[in-house]
Amino acid sequence: MILYVNGDSHSAGAEAIYPECSVCDNDKYHPSYVDEHFYFWNNEKIFAPYPDNLEVSYGKLLANKLGAKLHCHARAAGSNDRIIRTTYEYLSDYRPDFILIGWSTWEREEWYNDEDNQWYQVNGSGVDIVPEKWTDRYKQFVIKVDWNEKIKEAHEKIWNFHKDLNTRNIPHLFFNCQLTFNDLLYGKKDWGTNYLWPYSPDLSYGKYLESQGCKHNKWYHFDADAHKKWADFLYPHLTALL
Repeated sequence: MILYVNGDSHSAGAEAIYPECSVCDNDKYHPSYVDEHFYFWNNEKIFAPYPDNLEVSYGKLLANKLGAKLHCHARAAGSNDRIIRTTYEYLSDYRPDFILIGWSTWEREEWYNDEDNQWYQVNGSGVDIVPEKWTDRYKQFVIKVDWNEKIKEAHEKIWNFHKDLNTRNIPHLFFNCQLTFNDLLYGKKDWGTNYLWPYSPDLSYGKYLESQGCKHNKWYHFDADAHKKWADFLYPHLTALL
């Protein structure tokens, strides 16, 4: 059985034990280890989750409960566009038994640079590193983010993705890591049991863990104990869909 997890830093287990977010954050792991364990990442392997943190992430804990193999495709600072793109790339070669996705914030985008064949993830923080040619583009992106439009775009993209997974008969469960669709002005959908609290203003991964007394660090990352609480919470929702 394969449990496929995608998302951003929260789903990668970033900083759950150690301060690293991605395998490229120090040189502890030899490239051969990365090639062996993150083979489905193709040319983005350097951004794969830091293995020590991944071991205590909610995804790994759920995989252990299910007796499944974990394929985690979550990238720190990753956008929802990236989540959808890489999941489709993964599905072109693999067939997981379940897809579990924690959605990122709505404003994030990814930009492709054909000069180095890389996708760059950008968000509204103003601290992302992009090629020099995009310095002004990034400044304008941060200044001019239209949140209402971004919410509508993300909602529609995720809805279409959900419908496609249903067509493919792939069990899946979605949740929001921080932001929700509570500010969506119209067009709410019936997600059935495939999306936890899509429109709630008060319920998300982060809000739930805070309600359980868990503390996050300055980057809003939670520790191993919090990941266990989230895995325990998700387990019955996940198994109900299998």
